[in-house]
Amino acid sequence: DATAVNSYPIRVASGKKLVIDDTANGTPGTISAVYTTEGAVLSGHTAGLVFVESTAELVVKNGIFDASAVTNPYTPNACGAIVAGGANAKVVVEGGTIKGFKSATGYGGAIGGYTNSDITISGGKIYGTEESAAGYGTAVHSFGKLTISGGEISGSVSVATNGNVTLSGKPVISGTNGDVIIVDTGSILLGETEVATAAGKYDVLTDTEGNVNGVVAVWTDNANLPTSGTYKLGTDVTVTARTLTPGDLTLDLNGHNITYKTDVTAVAQQPLRVLKATKLVIDDTSNGTPGTISAVYTTEGA
Repeated sequence: DATAVNSYPIRVASGKKLVIDDTANGTPGTISAVYTTEGAVLSGHTAGLVFVESTAELVVKNGIFDASAVTNPYTPNACGAIVAGGANAKVVVEGGTIKGFKSATGYGGAIGGYTNSDITISGGKIYGTEESAAGYGTAVHSFGKLTISGGEISGSVSVATNGNVTLSGKPVISGTNGDVIIVDTGSILLGETEVATAAGKYDVLTDTEGNVNGVVAVWTDNANLPTSGTYKLGTDVTVTARTLTPGDLTLDLNGHNITYKTDVTAVAQQPLRVLKATKLVIDDTSNGTPGTISAVYTTEGA
C-alpha cells in the first residue's frame, strides 16, 4: 500500500545486469504489482515494476510484465512498467509481454527511458497505457536512444528532449489514432539516415513485405489544411476559408473527411485552389471507407 517515491518491486543496481526469461512450455510466468491504497499515486521518475539504474542493464527474453493493475500513477517524465533510469542504463526487449499502466496523467506507458538511456526492442509484445490524459507516450517514451527493429507495440512511441528513435526491420506499431511516432524535440532515423526532426506526429510507412521504409507526418489540425509538404490526415477537417497551395502538396485522406462550410456567394470560393506551377496529389491509403471532400454553402440558394 506504499505511496512513496520509487516504490517498485525490482531495482537493477548500477553496473549490474538482470536477464528475465521463461523456458516453460506453457503460459509464461508474470511479474506484477498491486498498490492496495485507494488512490495511491506513484511519484517521481517511477517504474511500476523494474527500475534500471545508470550503467545497469535489463534483458527481457520471455515472461509477462504486468503493470495494468496500477492506477493513477503520477508520471511527469519517463515512466513505465519498466524504466531505463539513468545515463547509460540499458533495456533490451527480445521477447515476452510488457503491459503498461492502467491509467496515466502524463507520459506513462510500458517502457520509459531517461536522458542518455538506451532502449532496444527487437521482439515481444508491448501494450501501452489504457487511459492517458496526456494522450501520448502510451507505449514507449524515451529521452534517450531508442532502437526498434521488431516486435509488436500497441500504442504510440514518443521521443523528447533530444531523444531519437531508429527504425528498421518489420516492427508492428499500431499507434493511437494514427499517431505512431511522436516527436517533441527529438528525431526519427531510418538506419543512419535522419528522416524527421520537426515536432509533430508521424505514421510509419512500409514496403510490400512489411519492412519500414519511411515516415509521413500526421496532420492533426481540425480547422485548417496544410498548404505544402506531405501529410496523412489524423482527423476530420472543417474549413471556412479557401485553402491555397503555394507549394506542392501530397495529402492522404486516411479515411477522414474535409468539409468546406461558408455562406459566401462570391466567385472563386472553392475549398481548394492549386496555384500555378504547383502540384496537388490526393490519396487515401486507409483500409476502410475512403475519405470525402465536400462543400456546404449555408446561404440558401447559394
